[in-house]
Amino acid sequence: MKIMGYEFVPLDELVNMIEIGKYKKVAVITFDDGFKDLYQNAYPILKEFNIPFTLFLITSLIDSKELLWLHKLYISLDKLHLKESESILKSYSDYASNIEDMSVFIGKVIHSKDKKNIIELMAAMSIAAKIDEGEEKRLARDLYLSSKEIEEMKSNGLTVETHGHEHWPLTNLNEEETEDEIVSSIRFIKEELGGLPKYFSLPYGTTNKYVIDIVKTSGLKGIATIKSQIITESSVDLYNLPRICVYDDIKEIYKIINKYYVKYIYEKLQQ
Repeated sequence: MKIMGYEFVPLDELVNMIEIGKYKKVAVITFDDGFKDLYQNAYPILKEFNIPFTLFLITSLIDSKELLWLHKLYISLDKLHLKESESILKSYSDYASNIEDMSVFIGKVIHSKDKKNIIELMAAMSIAAKIDEGEEKRLARDLYLSSKEIEEMKSNGLTVETHGHEHWPLTNLNEEETEDEIVSSIRFIKEELGGLPKYFSLPYGTTNKYVIDIVKTSGLKGIATIKSQIITESSVDLYNLPRICVYDDIKEIYKIINKYYVKYIYEKLQQ
């Protein structure tokens, strides 16, 4: 990115540029969730090169002795034989017709309207997989960041923002549940991590009709999405901030950036 002429800046600095209409060639690095591999793998590199970064944190993960419902479901699936999984899944879901494609099936279950049904499914799967209290505690310790690790990273360029408290798909939630998911995470960051979050990242990139009003009422300045594009003067909405997601192939990010940057330069030349 630096070779391409980008300067790495904190998220808040980018938003300040947007607010005053002063645009430069900058990039912001963000991470979602709160897995320990951020501390183990990415943080040493970011620290070495003095690069600021943002973590949109699922606040219930920190120092937790329990697995998040979603992770407990996936770990249970991994431990069970396919036939065992299918038997339980068919009992708790209306999507049995898609059972042959497990990834599609689980995606539909996760984004089901019935939160209670998902919790019951997760419990049934974990019992069948024989995940006991001791194993769950060990898995949570190995998977999730600790408050001590976050404090260390905060001293070296990390800003902590909110990704919700339990990472429920917002499309599943009513107004009260949406408010609790967002406000609980803000409260945790303030009280447990000594920070003042300003931005919210949408779990799974999904939203509902209550989110923007709740985010604004809670004092947050913006919402990060997974809409894949760069920010230009003509595409600015603080409550719909795009991000280019990086998955397995780092080359993809350069393709996306180049595509939008060439388009941006062309449009500027036409003015």
